[in-house]
Amino acid sequence: MRACIVEPNPTEWNMEVLMAEWANLVFHNKVIGGTAIKRLISRLIDHFGMAHTSHILDQVKTLGFRQATDTSQ
Repeated sequence: MRACIVEPNPTEWNMEVLMAEWANLVFHNKVIGGTAIKRLISRLIDHFGMAHTSHILDQVKTLGFRQATDTSQ
């Protein structure tokens, strides 16, 4: 079994925790469509601004790519 341990960058992790606390975000585990994604991105921009939203979306993209290409043995 392949294991990959990635230590978070403390600066980034602290920023993400502070952003989540500031926006009072709630975790939802569900599939969303195009319209819901547009609304989500709009809310992220309203809460965090364009620069932080870009960073968040890059992390989501990377996570999705890793999940899509990860092979379990």
